[in-house]
Amino acid sequence: MQALLLFAESDAGPPVGKTLTQREEQLRQVLTLSEHALTRDTYPTDLLFGYWLRARTRLLLGEYGMAVQELATVFEPLPEELFNRALLTALDLELAMTPLTALRVPLAEAERRFRQVFEDARTTRYADPESLARLVQRWHPQVAAYAALMPEPVRECLPALDLLARVDQRATWRGQALPPALVPHLTRLGVRVPTLGVTLSGNAAYQVARLSRQVGEATVWGPVLPLLPIIVALSRGGEAHRDAARRAWRDFGMLPGAHRDPELDGVVEVWRAVVAGERPLADGLRALQDL
Repeated sequence: MQALLLFAESDAGPPVGKTLTQREEQLRQVLTLSEHALTRDTYPTDLLFGYWLRARTRLLLGEYGMAVQELATVFEPLPEELFNRALLTALDLELAMTPLTALRVPLAEAERRFRQVFEDARTTRYADPESLARLVQRWHPQVAAYAALMPEPVRECLPALDLLARVDQRATWRGQALPPALVPHLTRLGVRVPTLGVTLSGNAAYQVARLSRQVGEATVWGPVLPLLPIIVALSRGGEAHRDAARRAWRDFGMLPGAHRDPELDGVVEVWRAVVAGERPLADGLRALQDL
């Protein structure tokens, strides 16, 4: 419980400056606390949740390879364990948004499992698919947005589209202006590669601070979702997935003008060619790995 509370606290603030540094420290503490829990928990449900918590923490730290290792001994949840099934499958979908060359679970299989959880929630007495979607949106917001954009989308996840930044020459989130430098920073965080740090002026800092909202009794920042992680995952699929990627790119955009990250700009151009079918997926993944 202490690890989960610390995890929730680490994910509540804007991931910039001192708050980002504090978040990394808290996530390291989560790993320490959850390691102890894994040696004590004997109930399969608790063990599965512990595996999820550690792997998700690794992802937030950018350690996507270690996230795969954390799941090496994971076992299948029972059919009625909808929350564990949703969270563990969301992890596999989020791993598809990283520079990983080989996925733990193929994208098509991860999508099938994710859809099946919601199908089961719709037909199981006392289950609530909308609550399940809110759970995914809280702990795996990028996956919730992906599930709304992928071929055969999960309809309960459609509200997550509102979490995506809208970008052309300027960037907005839910109608509010975003500092241009914030978008590449969030993009790097979203694909789990090193960030360059972002310095926000007084007005930009105010713009970032006001993006908090209420989730139940908690105040949570954003989350403001960049598009590139979702494009990376969609590009691992077939032509229908690439069509979805092209539509999403047109509708949401990628980087604003004056964003001050030319290296990422070059990577985005590689992915533009991947989505257009002009370059192989391997080129896009390699470009991310080189950041």
